[in-house]
Amino acid sequence: MKVPQVSVIIPAYNAARFLAETIRSVQHQTFRNWELIIVDDGSIDKTKDIAAPFLTDDRIRYVYQENAGVSSARNRGLSEARGEFIAFLDADDLWLPENLAKKVEYLESHSHVSLVHADTEEILADSSRTGFVLSGKAGDVLPDLLMWNGSVVPGIHSMLVRKSAMTETGGFDTD
Repeated sequence: MKVPQVSVIIPAYNAARFLAETIRSVQHQTFRNWELIIVDDGSIDKTKDIAAPFLTDDRIRYVYQENAGVSSARNRGLSEARGEFIAFLDADDLWLPENLAKKVEYLESHSHVSLVHADTEEILADSSRTGFVLSGKAGDVLPDLLMWNGSVVPGIHSMLVRKSAMTETGGFDTD
């Protein structure tokens, strides 16, 4: 397998209920040069069993760790990631098919940008749409991020970030 351009990290803790649909939303991306790293954070449900059939796709890996929390699971995924760009997707979230394509295209054509995000639409547990959309801010969002000034990024699942930026910041604080 060639080196993936995007590493998608799914931290999963007792995620059996939603994980298959989440994985399928990654597999249905129009952008195909990705790897998916599922980090099972000590689940005691059937998360591993749900992930197992998807491991026939050589772009998908499953990693188990003792329960240490979502930040630790994301950091573990970062340590396993081989892509130039990193995308985080929670185990109960879904992406529309063009999500990665649009974000990769933007980052490739804007080398000075380290992070891009999109709006997020709330869905219910049965995957029905509510119509409620969270939007972030455009432009230079660093000052707003640093000051926690309003909704800057709708959620981590809406971001695509350069791996180099994640490495420079040291990943997620596990405290």
